[in-house]
Amino acid sequence: MEDQNFDEKYASKLRTMIISNEREMVNLAKDIFEELKVEVIDFSPTIKLAREKLILGADKLLPYNFILIINTSNQFADEGLTKAKDILGKIRCDKLYLTTPVMIIGDDISGEEQELQETDKEIRFMSKEKYKTSLGTEFVNLIKSSYPEGPKSLKTAFKKGIYYIYIPNEMDAALFNEFKSLNSALLNNNVMIQILDFKKSKDRMTDKEIKVLMEYCKESEKNKLPISSINIPSDLLTVLQNKGIDRTFNPRKDLQDALKIINIEVKKKNKPAAQPSSGGGQGGGAGMKMNVNVINPFLAAGSELFKENEGKNVIVERPRLCIKFDDPGVQFASLIRFFDPKFKGGLLFAYSEKTIKKILEENPSSIPARELSLHIEKIIDGAKLKSAEDNKISPSSIEILKSRDEIADAVGKKGAIRIRFVSEENWLDAYIIK
Repeated sequence: MEDQNFDEKYASKLRTMIISNEREMVNLAKDIFEELKVEVIDFSPTIKLAREKLILGADKLLPYNFILIINTSNQFADEGLTKAKDILGKIRCDKLYLTTPVMIIGDDISGEEQELQETDKEIRFMSKEKYKTSLGTEFVNLIKSSYPEGPKSLKTAFKKGIYYIYIPNEMDAALFNEFKSLNSALLNNNVMIQILDFKKSKDRMTDKEIKVLMEYCKESEKNKLPISSINIPSDLLTVLQNKGIDRTFNPRKDLQDALKIINIEVKKKNKPAAQPSSGGGQGGGAGMKMNVNVINPFLAAGSELFKENEGKNVIVERPRLCIKFDDPGVQFASLIRFFDPKFKGGLLFAYSEKTIKKILEENPSSIPARELSLHIEKIIDGAKLKSAEDNKISPSSIEILKSRDEIADAVGKKGAIRIRFVSEENWLDAYIIK
């Protein structure tokens, strides 16, 4: 066969579906795919059944990334589908399939099909006779032209230096291979931080899936690619912590060590870097740059004050990227602004309802704003004692914010880094903002 150069860069990451009820033609495709080390994930005898599986795969974030449709003898006519355009309309049933390469085999190629092929480079039509002699070659050419960097199934997005990876409901061999090779693809692509989004992920993961996540996170840290996570189901988080998975998912007790991730610098480039994924806007921008030594004393002072009020059992969670402020349980915050060559930005402390209630109970004749002003002054005084002489910075202004809208405006739309201090019964959030 002429397809000897089709190596595992492509084959190991393909999730293939074959749609046909003609056994001889299906078996021929299976033999060729097996020779090319391509795994056929699913077979469907009808377009209707295939569509249901495609939608289910997309919903689980497990899309198929190649579809072979064998439509000889007009076999889908019983479903009211006689034209290639109508069949494609059924197959491209989710935005994840809009650019998925599709190969359609027919008795011959019509003028309409030839026209479709010329306008859509992700479609190939092939006659039954050519299929029997050239399927492998045509398949390899289509995959290489559709996926020059290798096949993709993982849903990702790259927006303003933030690289989102949407963790699927489950993983198979093709996704394992793609996920493991993803890290190297992000290097030198202006990525400020990676976000693992578990919104679609099931509560329980297999040991193999957890191991892949651990390896990926360790590789990210090795490559100095900061990584965080959102939308982790509580049951899954418990499993991850019990398994001792990478610190990305675990609360941290060591504040100084936890804050190392904040020291992020994304250099400006004359030209935007090529995006490492489908979807999302162009990368670029200056990112967040700071010397953590100037901000750590304020966070440490805030942590100590929180311990005084709440008891000794306080942990500091791993810093996480916050794109916007949307905590409905917060009404009050204090904001320290800095305009110093060492750090231009702000440090915002957001208080829980329980903290505000406690303040009012202990000082019934006072108001929250006054008590929070005293609180922030204690933090500033504590920071002065903890700061090294060459890293001291002085606040330019102090504000007490009295509504969620004010807090959201202060956090801004450029993103902030949130550190949560947690006691047995309460919490305090610190936001480092630009």
